[in-house]
Amino acid sequence: MSLNDLRVLTAVLCEEVRQEANGKSVIVGAMAEGPEVSDDEPTPISRLAVYLEIEMGAERTPIELRLVRGDDEPAMKVVLDSEQMYEEMPPVDTWERNPIGVIVFGREYFKLQGSGVYELQVSTKQDEWKKCRDFFFPAKTAEQ
Repeated sequence: MSLNDLRVLTAVLCEEVRQEANGKSVIVGAMAEGPEVSDDEPTPISRLAVYLEIEMGAERTPIELRLVRGDDEPAMKVVLDSEQMYEEMPPVDTWERNPIGVIVFGREYFKLQGSGVYELQVSTKQDEWKKCRDFFFPAKTAEQ
């Protein structure tokens, strides 16, 4: 599968995502921008998550996601084995349209340093990173 077959439809930055007993997701603490972070020292972050809805391609392949600022190490990264998602879908030859997969990834109790624009990027093993969305993390001022 090339990235042309995989489309990120929804990307929401939030505090956490909970799953109800019926399988539906509940987004908690949705944010228009990331939390304020210091440019000078690591800022403690208790929880940060990304809720994604992805239109899946027909070929089964691992999907990698990361939230990164410039050339820094990723603030969050996940490698997904999409096999389980495909196991729950009908056979490819019966698809009327590409199915939508829900992916949630996040971190708890970590430190983040450096304000600015963080890119949400996606990749498959055969492709380069592709930008899906930008999230802005404002600078924390001295009096905060």
